[in-house]
Amino acid sequence: MALLVTAGGALFVVLAAAASQQLALRDGPEMRLEALDLQARLVRGDVYRTLDAVERLAQFLDLHEDIMTKDLALGAAISESAVQMALLALRSAGPGLPAELDALAARLGDLAAVLRKATRAKVDDDDDGESEAYTLNLALRGSPTEAESAHCIGLLLQRPCRLSEQCVRTETRAAASGYTATHRLLFHHVASKVGCGDTAVGVGSEEAIAHLCRRILLEATAIANAQFPPLLRDLFAEQVALCGLRNFAEFARRSWLDEVLSWQRPAGCFGNYTELQGAAQPFHVLADNARLDDRLGSECVSHLTGVAAAAVAFNMRVLVDELLQDLQDEQEGSSGAAAID
Repeated sequence: MALLVTAGGALFVVLAAAASQQLALRDGPEMRLEALDLQARLVRGDVYRTLDAVERLAQFLDLHEDIMTKDLALGAAISESAVQMALLALRSAGPGLPAELDALAARLGDLAAVLRKATRAKVDDDDDGESEAYTLNLALRGSPTEAESAHCIGLLLQRPCRLSEQCVRTETRAAASGYTATHRLLFHHVASKVGCGDTAVGVGSEEAIAHLCRRILLEATAIANAQFPPLLRDLFAEQVALCGLRNFAEFARRSWLDEVLSWQRPAGCFGNYTELQGAAQPFHVLADNARLDDRLGSECVSHLTGVAAAAVAFNMRVLVDELLQDLQDEQEGSSGAAAID
């Protein structure tokens, strides 16, 4: 099944449609049980597909500590947070679930350890270790950093946190789009996490964050409808990762997940440096954009690897929740069917 899902698309749809037609010939509890079983098997395939992808990324980071960047470290930290949440969900599940989930939990535990090691390696090598460790601790609760928001987020990360009037104006005025919107979301997110939000001025409130993610969702949908142009893939992954950290399930779409997974290279990292440079060539104004020139290894892209890993890990967390719910529904359906019999 995992192989069929990885092949992803036409065959998957045909198999699902055929199974649906067979189920349509039946009725009553038997049909409901088979439908639940089909759904659980499809979700299970996606869970392992995302887990495989994040494990490959973790192995890449473990083998290449010498090229670790802050983008990668923060992406690893966010990914670890999602893995830990999925692990907690599995361990909190009620009795009677398949023994397979114990093995899944073990893999998640091992993965979290590797991601944590990669994250800490960057902290230990940084001159500003205490500040960086504090930032990464926030990332484990859902916060990556971006250079464009460094000043205002830096103030938030001081102890005690600071919220300057200039930053309030910058982060709340007018409408935001693209990276401006994701950086603004990041600012509000960090403000809420460090207890420096101020609802009176609209900083760190759930309303402000929800408003930003609704706008970001429209942009992400537009990028998807445009077939994910190479120059917008990094932005798209960042949008999914950051709004995913705020638990906006609308960003967990299987077609979007398929696309992000297609950007992963055999080594485990994400992106195609040559393709990205070729797409940027006509736009000379983008020549100095750090996201277009942060090569990782031979062909990957550092910033994209960080945000794509976080986006995939978010999807994995959502899928684990779906799988647990499907299995519980299946159990309830079996109990109901037995009572009828």
